[in-house]
Amino acid sequence: MEYKTHIVTSMTFAVPMLSVTDELTMINLGAVVLGSLFPDIDHPRSYVGQKAKIVSRVTNKTFGHRGATHSLLALAIIYIMGNVFAQTYLAASLAYVPFWFAWGYLLHLLEDGFSRDGIRFFWPLQKKPWHLGGKFLWYKTSSLSEHIFFGFVVCLLLVEVKMLWQGQLESLFSGEFLSRLQTWLLELQNKLT
Repeated sequence: MEYKTHIVTSMTFAVPMLSVTDELTMINLGAVVLGSLFPDIDHPRSYVGQKAKIVSRVTNKTFGHRGATHSLLALAIIYIMGNVFAQTYLAASLAYVPFWFAWGYLLHLLEDGFSRDGIRFFWPLQKKPWHLGGKFLWYKTSSLSEHIFFGFVVCLLLVEVKMLWQGQLESLFSGEFLSRLQTWLLELQNKLT
């Protein structure tokens, strides 16, 4: 998936989550965006790989593309390191930045799970990649299917922004579902921080 599709797709999923937890800030949204780009540090021609060329080359030579950085193990390690950093160096108001970075990272993994090549969520234990979309629901990077999907999620994001602006974004969820979603996200944050 191209970086712009990762960004827009991750934002489309994250904006409602940030909104229901009353944590929709530019810093938290930026953390989601950075998290949605970070797994591709293992590809020297990726957007983030171009920004961190040396790290990207070393990671690519060591693990290949969609190896270690596209696994739940890497997500856990990066989250733990980010959380230690946040507790040591960041203000209390920024305590959930690692959570939202990890959320973006997880969204990237799920998005790549729908690619033609899939990913190995349980690397190094998993040898063959999983394809979350099965045999029918997948895309190839930079293909027409990805461009159509990109257009679709841009439209969804614009609808969300309009609803947010009008104070109606939470109406996307039914009352009981909204309450459960808020409770689940806040409990998850508290357990992981």
